[in-house]
Amino acid sequence: MLRASRRLLRPGGRVGFYTIYESPGLSPAARRRSRAAGPRAVAMRGDHQRLLRAAGFGDITELDVTAAFAAAAAAWLVETEPHAEELARLEPPPAPSRSDRPTGAEC
Repeated sequence: MLRASRRLLRPGGRVGFYTIYESPGLSPAARRRSRAAGPRAVAMRGDHQRLLRAAGFGDITELDVTAAFAAAAAAWLVETEPHAEELARLEPPPAPSRSDRPTGAEC
């Protein structure tokens, strides 16, 4: 995916992405809960710079925005709490869980 992105990028162009990490120090049970509740693509800590350079990227800047994200998320929760019931009515129905989806034999 990185090589294909690099080929499509114009000379001098920029690309950005984010990586979600599990919090360090979680118990095995908490780690399982975080994986089940969070997005599908939660990364393990790895050498992103090496992967980007291997794909042909240069001038790589890595920026940790965890504190800014945490502050924004906390502010969002404070502001949405008074409107929780109204917002809940606007939410689409939940997607079926993996166990609710038909298998190939049932389709």
